[in-house]
Amino acid sequence: MRVKKVLFLLVLTIFISSFLVDAATKSSVISIAEQTDFVITSDKRSLFVSSLTPGKSCAIIFVHGLFGSSQVWFQQYLNWHPNCSTVVYDIYGHGLSTVIKPKRDDTVQIKDLLAIMKWTKASKIILVGHNYGGVAIQQYVQKYPSDKRIVALSLVDTFARNPNPYRQGGDQPIITLLASTVFLQEAFIACQLALINPTEPHELSIGAWEILAGSGLITNLQAANQIILTNVSFVGSKFTKPVQIVYGALDSIISPQNWNEMKNIYKNSQLNKILVGTHSPHIQSPTEFNDVFQKFLDKVTKGLF
Repeated sequence: MRVKKVLFLLVLTIFISSFLVDAATKSSVISIAEQTDFVITSDKRSLFVSSLTPGKSCAIIFVHGLFGSSQVWFQQYLNWHPNCSTVVYDIYGHGLSTVIKPKRDDTVQIKDLLAIMKWTKASKIILVGHNYGGVAIQQYVQKYPSDKRIVALSLVDTFARNPNPYRQGGDQPIITLLASTVFLQEAFIACQLALINPTEPHELSIGAWEILAGSGLITNLQAANQIILTNVSFVGSKFTKPVQIVYGALDSIISPQNWNEMKNIYKNSQLNKILVGTHSPHIQSPTEFNDVFQKFLDKVTKGLF
């Protein structure tokens, strides 16, 4: 009788274990579901987009900067919020998105964001932008400060004004520098090292991180020119939702004056300094960056779900 009981319990344990493993496997498959697509904008351009756990009512949309691609967010893309889709896309003229010969149009990134947000079908959206990606989302909330979908902003090493008034000589000379060095092997190697050892800080030269910034070689220099020449100031923004301003303590590209100005622009904002990071702390110091971003995320999503 005792042997039968033992056998019965053993069979029951195996059955329950197999059920739990099967359930866990299904849960795992569901939790890491990914969708990639090409989104068509209102002016018929094509944007490459990727999303983890797509279709949720909340979406965190990451917008990369010049000379980058959606891949610069790879350390954040894999750390998704349980209640939100994680969305990355290639801005126009970069990565797999449409290569165009643009006119001067300061609404192009707004059109991109409108298309991407519509594609997510989310009713709650958190926008995260690095460098000129941060300029893009600031442009959006300046035009649509009362968009009820936008829950919060996270601005990563970006500017309070565009062009950046604190950079000596302005932004335009940078384009000439980048164009002359875009295919340099040294720059390519430097950026690849940052990807291979993302937790170690790398003070990349301006001819390195701006060019590849995590693997996205720009495909259209004119697209970069257009963004840089878009003269938009965000002083006096009417956006009142929470804003996180993140910057690398070792950033040699943007003057410290910029952070105080940004803090004053957004009344409901907080400053987060990444101690071991330069101009791309989400790549160079992802552990520290993800920690401060997660704390902000927990704060702004509390009570939403």
